[in-house]
Amino acid sequence: MNTPEATPTYDLIVSLDRSDASVAVVLLHPVDGVLAEHTVSTAPEELDRWWMQLKRDHPLARLIVAFEQPAPNLLAFFAPRGAAAIFALNPSATWAYRQSLVVSHARTDSSDAKHQALFVLHHLAELTAWTPPPPALVELDRLCEARRKLVNQRTATTNRLQAVLKRYYPQALQLMQRTFGGR
Repeated sequence: MNTPEATPTYDLIVSLDRSDASVAVVLLHPVDGVLAEHTVSTAPEELDRWWMQLKRDHPLARLIVAFEQPAPNLLAFFAPRGAAAIFALNPSATWAYRQSLVVSHARTDSSDAKHQALFVLHHLAELTAWTPPPPALVELDRLCEARRKLVNQRTATTNRLQAVLKRYYPQALQLMQRTFGGR
C-alpha cells in the first residue's frame, strides 16, 4: 500500500519578486507571519551579501526560496548554495492566487512577493521543489545543443554555396540536381 509522503516542514519562506534592477524580498515564518520585507539589488555581489546575512541571522532555519519562473539568474544563484529548497513557481498560478486575494488588483513587487510566500505556505503539499538534473541529462542536453549548432552551420554553409552558385554558375545547381537528386 502506498502511503503519501509527509510534507517536509520549513522554518522560513523567502519569497522573491524580481524586477530589472532589484528583488523584493519577503521573509515569512509559517506560524508568526511576515518577519521582514525589503529590496535587494539583483547584482550578484549584493545578492550574495544579502544571502550570507540571511544565513547568519537564521543559521539553523530550514529555508524555502520561492520565485516566479522564468528566472534563470535566480536559479543559477541559489542552486549551488544548496541550503534551501527552491520553488520556481508557475506565474499563472501565483497570479490567480493573488487575484483571488486582492479585489482591487493593485500590486507592487513587495505585495507580489508576499502573495507568493502565502501561496507556497498554503500549497506546499502540492508543489515540487526544484532538483538539479542528473549529470547524464546535462551531458545529453550539451550534446544535443552541439549537434543543433553543427546542423545549423551546415545549413548556413549550404545556403551560402547555393547563393554563390546561383549568381556565378547557375547551371551547376541543375547539374547537381541531376547527379545527386537534390532539391
